[in-house]
Amino acid sequence: MPELFYIAPMRTYKLLQQLQQALREQPDLRLSEFWASVSDTPPERAVLVSDDILRQELYSQIARPWERLKRQKKKKSELGKRLATEWCQFELLNLQPALMRKPLTIGFLLEFLRNAISHDKLRIDAERGVTFSDWEHNRLRFRFAELQRLMDAFREFRSHR
Repeated sequence: MPELFYIAPMRTYKLLQQLQQALREQPDLRLSEFWASVSDTPPERAVLVSDDILRQELYSQIARPWERLKRQKKKKSELGKRLATEWCQFELLNLQPALMRKPLTIGFLLEFLRNAISHDKLRIDAERGVTFSDWEHNRLRFRFAELQRLMDAFREFRSHR
């Protein structure tokens, strides 16, 4: 099997900086030409999206914004009243009975994901499904597309004052 070109998170940051510079200085540069200027690996063997990049995206789109939103009590309170399924679908793999008796709100979901992300209690499988867990063995599983829907909805919610 041919060796793939994996990019570490810091290398990805540098690559994005180089791409940004190229877009500014050479806006007509073809992507294949740009790639050839930064790597000897053929484009079809490049792997730019890694589990580490996904973890960084989850931190920057869920964990950190949720922490910042906690200062806005009115907005946070609103999310405690809305059902999580308004924003995305997910699978309950294990949830303690006490938690099952309460409605699963967006606020609960974001707090749960924030904790899992921050404490590295998430696992990414080969199908790009992500399972989040806590110290009490509660587990929720998301398909990547649903996580993207959640991040988009959360971004949209935060952008409206």
